[in-house]
Amino acid sequence: MAYSSTTYSFKVHNLHTAVANADGNSDFEDSEINMVHTVSAHATKQDKIVASFIIKDTSKRIRLQLDSGATCNVLHVSSVPTGTSIKNSNTTLVTYNKTKMRPLVDAHPIIHPPRKVPIALKDKLKTELDRLEHTGVIQPVTDEATPWVNSIVVVDRPNKTRVCLDPRDLNKVIKRRHYRMPTIDDILPHMHNAKIFCVLAKDGYCQIKLTKKSSRLTTFNSPFGRYRYLRLPFGLISASEEYQRSQDQSLQNLEGVKTIVDDILVIGTGDTMEDVICNHNKNLANLMKRATAVDLKLNKHK
Repeated sequence: MAYSSTTYSFKVHNLHTAVANADGNSDFEDSEINMVHTVSAHATKQDKIVASFIIKDTSKRIRLQLDSGATCNVLHVSSVPTGTSIKNSNTTLVTYNKTKMRPLVDAHPIIHPPRKVPIALKDKLKTELDRLEHTGVIQPVTDEATPWVNSIVVVDRPNKTRVCLDPRDLNKVIKRRHYRMPTIDDILPHMHNAKIFCVLAKDGYCQIKLTKKSSRLTTFNSPFGRYRYLRLPFGLISASEEYQRSQDQSLQNLEGVKTIVDDILVIGTGDTMEDVICNHNKNLANLMKRATAVDLKLNKHK
């Protein structure tokens, strides 16, 4: 097998090599390696340099690859002697190729104080918070302690004041599903025979209800007290993926209907224009029936 290798001239810690003695047991002798060769990650097992050792007071033999720039060696917990204390670590490991590996550690809740809001925006902010509370998007938090308290960003637009969650610390510890997001390139092949189509806009992330446990994580501070989201807010690192997954599940198996972000595309195909219009209207009617069944609200203003 042909591969390129690089030689590093540095000393490696002494390795103990097991040598069988006369009585069949294993003794250990020290050997020192002064040269280490890195090989391709696709090299065969025989091409890779490994170290084999036996854990003290056990008969378990462990094999680790020395070229940690190609792979990550993991010691299974079953290999650790019973009674050994295992603790979490916050040490960052750096491999030969400078890749950094950081351990997953327990999340430490962070509480942000309320940010200052310009006086000219305070009344607009209170009006928007009241509107979100009235529509069931947020809820005041007055009678419970919440471990996480986030900040908000207030965006003033000509026709609307928008409140956005700023969960930068919370995002660092959220475990994402990594759901695949569709793109225009995924949608275009389904439109090659489309003669007419329409685009319907959904009412955004507010379609997704949060559990109480998740809702408490979205608690935010404001000059008017704490609130928590009852619906999926913008700003969460997993929000777009959760929203797309939910919409795909709600509208799955609908012919001539495709979703991308918060838009629904309804396609009409056929040999004649009459067939196209008939097909489009049938697909649109099926979409409306499904939307009613799953309580999916559309935005008539978009």
